[in-house]
Amino acid sequence: MKLDRRDFMKLTGGAALGLLAGCIPESDDYKNVGGVWGKAPDDGETITNPNLDITLYAYPAPNSPKVWYVNVTGYWPGAVSNDPNNQVGWPILCKLEKPVTENLYECKVNLENLNVPPGKVTISFDVYNTVGGRNLAPNGTKTFNYLPK
Repeated sequence: MKLDRRDFMKLTGGAALGLLAGCIPESDDYKNVGGVWGKAPDDGETITNPNLDITLYAYPAPNSPKVWYVNVTGYWPGAVSNDPNNQVGWPILCKLEKPVTENLYECKVNLENLNVPPGKVTISFDVYNTVGGRNLAPNGTKTFNYLPK
């Protein structure tokens, strides 16, 4: 049975999805791409600055298709997706097509510009490869409290 991020969120009540950092699922459904968080707010951390600098590492398994792009997504009460193929309230915060270095990707987000209200915010990232494979939330989600000054 194939589960996506929404299924995992329901099953875990929003708990971290990727307990084993850096794991690449062996299922052909994922086409062997994965990733891990670099710099991101810690679970439960309180953020007062609306500017977030998020980094992550995305990579293919050996002898697998290259990473095509990475989407950093977010969820908060009232969130609306800007992607017609993703109407579940997880707006794409950044579409990252070029790494800063070989596997390092960087996303700069301003929560105020996105009209994110004070409260809990959950972020995630999805890795896509050049042959249509994808891995949703390969290293889980991060949930933090946003309390702007």
